[in-house]
Amino acid sequence: NDAEARTLGVLEVGPERVEAECVHSGELCPGAPWQELAYDEQLKIKAGQVRDSLERIGSLEGFELEPVIQADEIWRYRNKLEYSFGTGSDGSLALGFHRRGNWREVVDIEDCLLASELSNEIRNFIRGHFQGHSLEAYDRESGTGLLRNLVVREGRNSRQIHVRLVTSDASGTGFNADQFATAVRERFDTVSGIVWTVNSGSAEASQGELNDLLYGVEWFEELVLFVLGEVVELSEGFFRFETDGVAVDRGHDADGALVGDGVGGVDGSSGEEGGGAEDVRHSLPGGPSGDGRK
Repeated sequence: NDAEARTLGVLEVGPERVEAECVHSGELCPGAPWQELAYDEQLKIKAGQVRDSLERIGSLEGFELEPVIQADEIWRYRNKLEYSFGTGSDGSLALGFHRRGNWREVVDIEDCLLASELSNEIRNFIRGHFQGHSLEAYDRESGTGLLRNLVVREGRNSRQIHVRLVTSDASGTGFNADQFATAVRERFDTVSGIVWTVNSGSAEASQGELNDLLYGVEWFEELVLFVLGEVVELSEGFFRFETDGVAVDRGHDADGALVGDGVGGVDGSSGEEGGGAEDVRHSLPGGPSGDGRK
């Protein structure tokens, strides 16, 4: 059985404890809850979790568990981050992650070390844009407000950027979608696509009943090196591609077969929420195939 606990205080610092690096206004980044544990110790615990899942849940035995492949970079490796809009304690628009254990509050972020400098800059620019137009965050309890989520995906090899804005029904809010898209693409010339999604439901999700391509191309490209440098194209609906682009490359063997991804997120070969095989196509180096091959 598992249980959750919260820290009331630290009496004595353990040898595996390290100083947190990703901190927002004195609060640990909700997206990096393990960061105060030394990376080597994280790998040991995560390997143990994989073994436990295979043996206890999967009822497997007699297998050999390969060593964990360490990350080349433990910071600024994410190629996709999904942020939530909220209202700060001073009433200003916040854009960041939900506070751990509290879906009502959003921790505002200036520099998240999970994201690249460019991804952070895009998020901060978009927050400033909406602050300047006095648009409010959606409130799930009252059902009022406009802004819900922002998804920023960055092709670490292709250098393409895709932005998805998720709102509630914009009727009567004064939101100008074309003005928003123009502001973003004029500020960031590497943005290849901007999608506006309308989610009028109560659940927080980056999918909705309306997906409007405001600018650029529908398909987001990433150069995945594990298959002879193939270009993989992802539809705007496929936002669950492996969030660590390096892990996609390193997690496959020379023939392109998946070796394993027990510790990381969704691997580059499968589709979970937000998309499936129909949302992925690939081509040989030189650009999109356009033929829809999967």
